[in-house]
Amino acid sequence: MANQINPTGIAINSATTLTINGFAMNGVTVISFNPPDGITQTGAFVISPDGSQITVPITVSATALATVREVVLNTAAGKLAFTDPRGSQLRIASGIPEIISIAPIQELQDTQFILLIRGMSLTGATVVNATPPDGITFGNNPTVNANGTELTIDMTIAPDAPPGARVITLTTPGGTTITDALPANTFTVVGP
Repeated sequence: MANQINPTGIAINSATTLTINGFAMNGVTVISFNPPDGITQTGAFVISPDGSQITVPITVSATALATVREVVLNTAAGKLAFTDPRGSQLRIASGIPEIISIAPIQELQDTQFILLIRGMSLTGATVVNATPPDGITFGNNPTVNANGTELTIDMTIAPDAPPGARVITLTTPGGTTITDALPANTFTVVGP
């Protein structure tokens, strides 16, 4: 039985080693992708001696469509299931995300609001972070527009959040935005 793949996403025109975690996977004979278009297994997959992990090198072509693919594991007896079907989902993303601007760029301590992030290749964003994270929390469900150019997420600043600048980053299947502090990605917590 398989549990989860890692990473859960990859950018178009890139390569990675996909890791599949689970148990009793020693009998896997074929790994495929559904739909298969644009994904190539570039070497033999390797199963750990205890059958708890499989690694497989893959490449996503420049012409692959940005969409969700299913990782399919087959044994001589048939398809090996994932404990949760979502664990088999591999998101193909259009590119490395980039933040162009955020709004607002500052707020007071003890405030809850919606942060708007404008950028490119934001589709599939799963995580938004602030560095340093002290006193900042984000909602669990970022919302991205159809073009992948705007993301909104609930943001809360604690009453005791230290005043000062924070770098906002986000992660998509294509990667994580840059962590350098720039005017486009810097948010400031304002004290009383």
